[in-house]
Amino acid sequence: MNRRRALGVGGVAAVALAGALVWWQPWNGHGSDADRVAAAVSTTTAATAEPTTTTVPAAVTLAPLTGLPVPEERVASLVRPALVAKIDGAAQAMPQVGLGTADVVLEVRVEGISRYLAVWHSQDVQDIGPVRSARTTDPDLLAMFGHPLFAFSGGNSGVLAAVGSSSWQQSVSHDVAPGAHRRTTVKRPPHNLIADAPELWSLAEDPVQLPTPLFLTPPPAAVADPPGPGDPVPEEPDPAPGEPVPGVTVPVGSGATFAWDAERGGWLRWAHGIPHRSVDSTEGATGGGEQLAPTNVVVLETSYVSSPADDRSPEAVSLGNGRAWVLSGGTMQDGTWTRDDRTRPWDLRDASGAPMVLDAGTTWVVLADGAPTVLDAAAVQALPR
Repeated sequence: MNRRRALGVGGVAAVALAGALVWWQPWNGHGSDADRVAAAVSTTTAATAEPTTTTVPAAVTLAPLTGLPVPEERVASLVRPALVAKIDGAAQAMPQVGLGTADVVLEVRVEGISRYLAVWHSQDVQDIGPVRSARTTDPDLLAMFGHPLFAFSGGNSGVLAAVGSSSWQQSVSHDVAPGAHRRTTVKRPPHNLIADAPELWSLAEDPVQLPTPLFLTPPPAAVADPPGPGDPVPEEPDPAPGEPVPGVTVPVGSGATFAWDAERGGWLRWAHGIPHRSVDSTEGATGGGEQLAPTNVVVLETSYVSSPADDRSPEAVSLGNGRAWVLSGGTMQDGTWTRDDRTRPWDLRDASGAPMVLDAGTTWVVLADGAPTVLDAAAVQALPR
């Protein structure tokens, strides 16, 4: 069953600061990104459904970056800013610590490889890392998350000036918060700087600014009312948008591969030619861990220019427009992205101009050098396990 079509065009999570609740709110796909962001930070009561064949809950607590329901006992934990950390993408850093609990990961190119801007909010996490240096790519991307905490290991003077002048982020770098960072002995420097996430969150400035949704996700699941005598037979849901694909490779850094896994309900990820795994603590940082499998993968064709802080360092141009591909539920749809303000998320549209809707869950965003290459079933089967 296609959750996106069966439930109607996607909804957004709206954060009620006073009640610390995130309510489902319908969004009809019209209006500007400004309208969507404004809706996402307003206190909203969910619309009451007309008595038809389905009903929706009157109020549902959703995590803003995933669209997933949050248990009542954990709602208060959402009242914190997003924690963004610059995570090492080198082969020597694998498996990373805590990466599997990030709501969103943004993958960007650096010198020959990738690094990750991993974003934690709805899930609790203890250790995260290895943490690496900031780049001039980062400020424009950080602005989408409100007033996030930003953990990084340092940077050259030009990078530090760019980050320091970005008032929309709060630095909790190694220099600013040395007590929240430590070097482990299980990996060699510079691939061994680990941050204590609860300690970083404790440094958040007041008032706390919560993140707003980046993507459209479905509203809460509609529940079918029991059919009555003479009721028409419900129509079958529309097929999932896009084309079924077993997997893709994406040109970014040294390359990334994703393959659909129906059992996990996500896209298994490979990096540096091996399964990309994440562990929960530094004790497992030399191997093991579960393979990453984000619910959604968003590929954004992105231009890179030389950083003004270091002409050897690439800087992603994340404002403007370009081609986009959304992988959800085993299918891929292609379209375009537009982003004209750093404080707004990407506006994803399909070929008809309609908004592209992601499944509720975690999302991996790749700022790629080009289009993904589709893999057939045989190529996916041949991937190392």
